[in-house]
Amino acid sequence: MAAEFLLVRSQTVPRPVEEVFSFYAEPRNLARITPRWLGFRVLNEGELEMREGLHAATVELAHHAVGAAAPVRRQLNAIFDFRARIVAEVFGG
Repeated sequence: MAAEFLLVRSQTVPRPVEEVFSFYAEPRNLARITPRWLGFRVLNEGELEMREGLHAATVELAHHAVGAAAPVRRQLNAIFDFRARIVAEVFGG
């Protein structure tokens, strides 16, 4: 049985909740807050709509990669450190 790893992160964004939700509702912003070394990109050039369930990609990465806990922990922390930095830049926090 693989060891379990729980990553808990939080970030306070000093902006109105509607503004923050609007940012996360735009699917292309996922590429903006994802480090380039992950190779994530949006392939559809047309209009996109965020739907329930599409936000679980990072959680799935964590779920499938638990077997290599130390390297995965470093990678996940790097991803969420990057996201926190970009979100702070976008919202002035």
